[in-house]
Amino acid sequence: EDLFHVLFYMAHTYKELEDFRQALAYCAKAEAVDPKSQELWNLSGFCHFKLCEYDEAIECFEKAIAIDPGSAIDYANIGSNLRDKGEADGAIAMYQKAHEEGARINLRPKYIKVTMHGNVALATYLVEGTVQESSDEDPQRQLNRVSLIWTKTDSGWKIIHWHASQSEPADD
Repeated sequence: EDLFHVLFYMAHTYKELEDFRQALAYCAKAEAVDPKSQELWNLSGFCHFKLCEYDEAIECFEKAIAIDPGSAIDYANIGSNLRDKGEADGAIAMYQKAHEEGARINLRPKYIKVTMHGNVALATYLVEGTVQESSDEDPQRQLNRVSLIWTKTDSGWKIIHWHASQSEPADD
């Protein structure tokens, strides 16, 4: 049991350092010790998500759900991966499932700035959010910096690229 936790904490530390490949290497070592850890599959899924390896991330979150079917955060995580894959309907279904399982997701965009450059528009803003599972007393808080790029087409405006990255919370 101690070996699992040492490996898991090593993986978590590499995740915090944003060395997601190294974090996944330690996740694999921890999996060899205890493959039935919901937290491990959640961490592995997060690392794959940050590497834009969405199918692998979804597989990890599905394994976490198999261990803990009430893990609302893992349904929400699948939703985020489907969203980034461009599968909006699937993402919405997963977010609804997360809500049914007890997760409360609260997103608040702020400091929105839009600039026009001919037929292209650029929007930048912050999205402050919290995710709270029904069993958690304290919500997980995160601040993301988001950029959206639209282009004007014959049928209207279309998002052609977007990016979100975690940011440090600012003092209000």
